[in-house]
Amino acid sequence: MRPGIRGGKDAGKGRPRRIDPEAVLALALGIADREGLKAVTMRRVAAELGVTPMSLYRHFADKDALLVRIGEQIGLEIEARRREHPLGNAADVWDRLRDRLRPPVEILIGHHQDITQLLQALNSVPESHAFSSEVLDTHEETLGLLGSLGITGLEAAQWVYLLRESVFMLANACRPGRGLPDDADEGNRRVADHWQGVAAAAQEGRPLTALVSQAVGQSAAESSLLDRGIEMLIAAIRSRATEIQAGSPSPR
Repeated sequence: MRPGIRGGKDAGKGRPRRIDPEAVLALALGIADREGLKAVTMRRVAAELGVTPMSLYRHFADKDALLVRIGEQIGLEIEARRREHPLGNAADVWDRLRDRLRPPVEILIGHHQDITQLLQALNSVPESHAFSSEVLDTHEETLGLLGSLGITGLEAAQWVYLLRESVFMLANACRPGRGLPDDADEGNRRVADHWQGVAAAAQEGRPLTALVSQAVGQSAAESSLLDRGIEMLIAAIRSRATEIQAGSPSPR
């Protein structure tokens, strides 16, 4: 008997075999991770389960409905990872912000890049998991952290949006599938070589590009792309918090 199918072909004497929706989601996500979302079709999923496509339509209205459920599943995976690192465990507000950023990026990096694009699209429509209690709790926690730094109101909401979009940006930038190997040391070596090459090419007539590229290349082995990306965001928030403490008005 195939996983996710209850009852053999003789079960119920002609009645359709019952399908476990969670097994359907797991199989569809597996296809997406191996081949991308274009490979996920109702016919393909049904064939791998050994059932008819009509059997799937009893649980999912169409492919779009199946993709929404996949996105929701990834969202739950992200929230579960975040719950493993509650904010109370962090020493200060900056570590707590780092703990808000790292888990979702690590989850997305572990999936096909199409999953990142799917989740980003779903976060922009009200019918998605973007308004689930888990996501709203995360927003509340992040707003609380920003508020402790003096960042409140509309500006805080804008920072929450920026941080959320930065998660997708970092996932795309740090994914090994962008030509970097899974091994972190080898990946950093290639990044260092790339930027050193840029620095060498920019030596004549482009001193600023050469200087910055050389600095990036030299620091590539010191931290991962993800670490550097998160620290850039933290630095931006820290800078704004310092401005607020100095009495600077909100940016327009």
